[in-house]
Amino acid sequence: MTKDTSYKTRKAILEAMLLNVPFDGWSNAGLRKSVKAANLPDGAEELYFPGGSLEVIRFWHLQMNTQVWDELSKMDLDKMKIRDKVTVGVLARLN
Repeated sequence: MTKDTSYKTRKAILEAMLLNVPFDGWSNAGLRKSVKAANLPDGAEELYFPGGSLEVIRFWHLQMNTQVWDELSKMDLDKMKIRDKVTVGVLARLN
């Protein structure tokens, strides 16, 4: 993934939203609060997440997958038994 301004802004909104989810859930109102918490102008959620809160969830999912792949790429999976591969994959995802 690129580290351009749009990506960084989307990530900032996501991080703010993760702090807010316990209170407002994955709602569009929560998304608007997260945009405000990230010090962005009103309506920025429509620019960065035009699909609303569902798009934020998708973005979060991609972030988690990227972290798992980064973690697994550091390991020599070819030398591991299947059960060990499954174990490290599950632990990487849970972490």
